[in-house]
Amino acid sequence: MFMRLLFQLTLLLVTSIVGAQNVKEIDKVSHIFYYDYSYLHERGNSATEKNHQMLLEVGNSFSKFQSVNKAFADSLFALYANEPPSVAVSKIMPQVSGSPVPILLNYVVVKEYASVNKTIFIGKTMEASTLFKVEESVEISWEIDPTRDSTILGNIHCIMARTTYAGRDYIAWFAPEIPINDGPYKFSGLPGLIVKLYDTQREHVFSLNGMVKPSPKPMYVTTEKCINVSSRGFSRAFEASKSDLIDQLDNFTFSNEEMKIRAIGRVVNLNNLVEQF
Repeated sequence: MFMRLLFQLTLLLVTSIVGAQNVKEIDKVSHIFYYDYSYLHERGNSATEKNHQMLLEVGNSFSKFQSVNKAFADSLFALYANEPPSVAVSKIMPQVSGSPVPILLNYVVVKEYASVNKTIFIGKTMEASTLFKVEESVEISWEIDPTRDSTILGNIHCIMARTTYAGRDYIAWFAPEIPINDGPYKFSGLPGLIVKLYDTQREHVFSLNGMVKPSPKPMYVTTEKCINVSSRGFSRAFEASKSDLIDQLDNFTFSNEEMKIRAIGRVVNLNNLVEQF
């Protein structure tokens, strides 16, 4: 099972790299914010907690949120953009083979917030060859509590806000001194950067841990063909892809039945997407 999952992760990474051939520049990155992300693979099971680093790139009109591993792979591809895909992969894989993109985090969220309130989610399920796109207007209604404040990262003054989104109740801490109307994943709309965000069950926790102001660099988005779905549609597609993998595991030869049951159970319990319907 471990080798099977390793193969899946490698395939996800390779197809992401190859897919990076078709991109367009949409903005210039002026700020980069790094978030520690703690999440559960399985709803309600703290023993399945995982940790990963994510980054939020912000430009004049757009922002882009994704795994640092995916961003790293994309940046390496830019170095070999004129090479054939097979050559690019052969050069990049040795550098990124130890940094896979976790299955639940194989997505990019692009927000166009300067002129219109539009959010684009582009992600993959456990079936690595298909891209899904969710294009929507995400309206998040925040309740700000000015009486609740805190200091984060030593000297960033923050104010608390609450909201409900896609089946979960959330608490956010935003920093008015960082006048960027944005945050991790699809969250935005507060008068300052969201520096900490978590659902009340603490199954998804985003915590800012660093920021840089780089020399302006391009912000890209893929132009690969995608299947357009709703947020609910993506969740259903993810569940369907699990069923396909379970069918494959069911026909796979294991050394004993117990190992097979455990392997299938791990896939079945991979159920904790951010959005719950």
